[in-house]
Amino acid sequence: MSRSSANGDAPARPYVLSLGTLEPRKNLARLVEAMEEIWDRRPDFPDLVIAGASGWGMRGFGERLARSRHAARIQRLGWVAPAQAQTLVAHARVLAYPSLYEGFGLPPLEALAAGTTVVASSSSSLPEVLGDAALLPDPEDARAIAAALEKAHDDEAWRRSARERGLARAAELSWTRAARATRRVFEDALS
Repeated sequence: MSRSSANGDAPARPYVLSLGTLEPRKNLARLVEAMEEIWDRRPDFPDLVIAGASGWGMRGFGERLARSRHAARIQRLGWVAPAQAQTLVAHARVLAYPSLYEGFGLPPLEALAAGTTVVASSSSSLPEVLGDAALLPDPEDARAIAAALEKAHDDEAWRRSARERGLARAAELSWTRAARATRRVFEDALS
């Protein structure tokens, strides 16, 4: 995989991005399995970029990536600074976030705000946070994840519609709106 673009911030080739701390709940093994299944059939499908600090419980994950029959298609960046994360999200073909559990899911919401297509999961808070602006496959089904990734990449009409819905959804869940709502709660409690 090409290491970086001319400015060094994002890969030059199209890519699917996974962004977040590497830990079991992020479901990266199934994401890699889904990508391998796609690449077996479609060598032209975008590469996979995994960005995020090493967390807990992922012993052997690096070796798993190195043993992949498509190892050259997977780039593991490690921790990235916030500005680089924004650049990666903005240039990604798809943000893949098939978590088994999330308390909220900030990276996919940030992707929606950037106009980037999102494939997350039907688990925990993600359907509530993302609404109909993302594809939400069963996170325990690598084939369902693969199908969602292909749709998010291939279906231009869906991509345009999801982008519009995503921008609107992200605007509904902004920090400014959250601060205003919190202030109203405090004002009501004090009155």
